[in-house]
Amino acid sequence: MIFVACFNSGFYQQFWVINMKNTHFITVCFLAISLLLAASCSDDSPTKPSADKTYLPTTNGTYWLSEVYTLDTNGRLDTQPYYDSLIVSGTETKLEKLANVFNGFISQNRSQWSANRTEYYYIERNKIYTHSDIFKSIFGLKLDEANFDLPIEYPNEWYLFIDPNSNSWQIDTLILSDIPIELLGTTRSVDATIIIRGSKGNTETVTFKGQQYTAQIFNIEFSLDGKVDKLLPVKISRKLSLWMVDGLGFFKTKNESFIVPYINYMVLGMERNLIDFHKGE
Repeated sequence: MIFVACFNSGFYQQFWVINMKNTHFITVCFLAISLLLAASCSDDSPTKPSADKTYLPTTNGTYWLSEVYTLDTNGRLDTQPYYDSLIVSGTETKLEKLANVFNGFISQNRSQWSANRTEYYYIERNKIYTHSDIFKSIFGLKLDEANFDLPIEYPNEWYLFIDPNSNSWQIDTLILSDIPIELLGTTRSVDATIIIRGSKGNTETVTFKGQQYTAQIFNIEFSLDGKVDKLLPVKISRKLSLWMVDGLGFFKTKNESFIVPYINYMVLGMERNLIDFHKGE
């Protein structure tokens, strides 16, 4: 704000006399104007940044050990879970970003482990980004046992995975045009639009090793809407929910099951629950 003042001797003397008589009034007016200016300059954006929380610890040596159950549309199928371990193993420059490397392992009995995936994350302004490769496993549509394969080519780029300061965010929109698919032993074609969105859900009180924590739920939703052979409508949707705890990171993950249209085949979901955690030094 720029103030410009013009003075002449007669006006200045008259103003000074008036000002001396009304000092209290002018002071009150000045304070009121200052408050109005401060209010008008304040941030009125609908979403205020939340306090920084460590929803994803990235120190080398940090690991999560979880039980994993298979899910159908009615709930768990397994009475005996298998086990999943995720370990922060270092950093790697990927697409011009210094990313944290997470190596995943699975085991049936916790004695013999097999590597099954590598995930990449980096954090910027409290937002968690992941490489698009992770969506091939989360929302993959290759089902050998059902003779169904819909190849989805995700772009080689970073996706905004979790945004704690927003209620919802767009992750990507993919257009499939005349993509060949294997359906019931025959080759068909699909034209479709895939939309992937993220959203922040409710909070939930959870218990880990006898201590209560507040978990923030984040949802990643996948929807495909299109046609087979430019004639038969096809819709597929799936939701991944993540319970994230400040300082612990991944507490619970649930990937819902869904039915593939026309072949009436159920793609099983999974639920992963944290049973042990170690933060690297």
